[in-house]
Amino acid sequence: MTLIVGRPQHEVEQRAALIRAAFKPDHELRERLYNEQSALCAVCIQNLQHWDAPVSELDHATPVIHLASSNETIEDAIRLANQPGNIILVHSSCNAAKNAYDLEDLHRGIHSGEIALAEPKYFAPEEIERMKMQLSERGRIQGRKNVESGQLASVRTPESCAKGGRIGGRKNVESGHMQAIGRIYGRIQGHKNVESGQLASIQSLGGRISGRIQGRKNVESGHLTSIASMGGRIGGCRNVESGQLASICVEGGRAASLINNHKRWHINRGISKPETCALCKAVHCM
Repeated sequence: MTLIVGRPQHEVEQRAALIRAAFKPDHELRERLYNEQSALCAVCIQNLQHWDAPVSELDHATPVIHLASSNETIEDAIRLANQPGNIILVHSSCNAAKNAYDLEDLHRGIHSGEIALAEPKYFAPEEIERMKMQLSERGRIQGRKNVESGQLASVRTPESCAKGGRIGGRKNVESGHMQAIGRIYGRIQGHKNVESGQLASIQSLGGRISGRIQGRKNVESGHLTSIASMGGRIGGCRNVESGQLASICVEGGRAASLINNHKRWHINRGISKPETCALCKAVHCM
């Protein structure tokens, strides 16, 4: 999987929206991840206060925007993004800090000191309940405002999407984000090529092609002739000493007779009988 640099921003946003819309976690997912992660945030590796929102959030280890920008079909992008191994439970503050980072790249940045995370905030039970109510009400109000003001429609115009794509593209190149995406998808595509057998087929094809090229070089350079000459001298001595030469002569006579008959009755007459003639069969199979 590789990043498609020229994919328009509006197309990336549409694909990202489809990926997110297809993510439908069951009610037990948060609790299951909470237990699988030993109650630790997947980003900062510190204790999670609870598996419920708003103190913790579900996130994608490989970000949605990366897969939306890739050359994967939308079906494969949805599957890769929303598969169980790519979903993690994190602090709300850690999710905001992670943003579009891949989880592995984020951990490397944290360990090297390039990225610093703030300490996660802990809330009293009554604060959590109040925040839940506020989030729910705020979402309803903002949704109505976006529809009534026409802002949602204006954001989706081709002009605004193209402008956002140009700005975002420059930022991704300048920040090194584009290179990071390339590394991520190189690893993913490498695994897929091994699992699908494509790597083995490429190696096999490469071997056949390089074999033909090297064969031509050996003939043109005279290397093949010198090897054959040397091998002939060594093999000749051995064949005489072992008596194999005599048996080869007998077999050679039979082979010569077979070839002559094939040439006389089949080649010269334009006839092919692979069912009865071994040489016709060999030609037919090539």
